[in-house]
Amino acid sequence: MKQEAHTTGQIASAFNHAGIHREERVAVLVLDQIEFVQSFFGAFKAGVVPIALNTLLATPVYQDILLDSRAAAVIVSEELYDTLRLAIDASPFIRKVIVACDNTPQGCQSFDEFIGDAVPAEAIADLLADDKTYIYICGLRGMEQGVEQALSNILEGSGQSWSTLRETLREEGRYHVETF
Repeated sequence: MKQEAHTTGQIASAFNHAGIHREERVAVLVLDQIEFVQSFFGAFKAGVVPIALNTLLATPVYQDILLDSRAAAVIVSEELYDTLRLAIDASPFIRKVIVACDNTPQGCQSFDEFIGDAVPAEAIADLLADDKTYIYICGLRGMEQGVEQALSNILEGSGQSWSTLRETLREEGRYHVETF
């Protein structure tokens, strides 16, 4: 059970890294395998809305669902990919296709690659809250907003506030920004 919690955290982090944001939708068409549970709860953890699809539907029905839901991503079992492929191609909203398989179709990403070495948001949040952590942002002016947004997304995913933590870090002299 601990491993599943870790994996769902990785998936939540992977959604964030892939640019699939809170309240966007991900269609999940996965057979009775562990990737279904991991994807479903990982989406919830990321604030992404999972759409669990019936595995017995026809391609035109999937196409209607993908278009109506405006799903930004799809997670699909290898065995069901061919059934869903035309529906995916017809949807202008889908930005990411993840296939739970050993042989990934062209233009898709395997489930294992999607998760990759993603670190669960909780681990990053714990690191940021550690009193030994110092944050230095140094670079071109404007870059700090991107870093701040990324940190905000990570902490929001674990139920914490970046603005509150940032103020604490500033007060303690552990947050520095230098731009030019």
